[in-house]
Amino acid sequence: MRYIGGIDDRGAAIDIRDPLKTALRSIVASTPDDEARVQGLLALTAVFGDDLRTDLPLVHALTDVYLRLRDKGALAVVTELAQNLSD
Repeated sequence: MRYIGGIDDRGAAIDIRDPLKTALRSIVASTPDDEARVQGLLALTAVFGDDLRTDLPLVHALTDVYLRLRDKGALAVVTELAQNLSD
């Protein structure tokens, strides 16, 4: 979900190569904020099916990680998650 936003952790453009690129970009462009973006992308049934977007604990957890990726970057978040697994 972070990838299809088109900007990496350093602010450089990402060349999105995905067969659903048009649909993904449309969702990104039409969502007013990052939390709405997660929900919009989860509504893409070709990728996520029909039931994931209604699983509220999953939606909250996914949104939390997405926002952490946005705020801290991938390396920091993966390091934190790995540390939590080893504790």
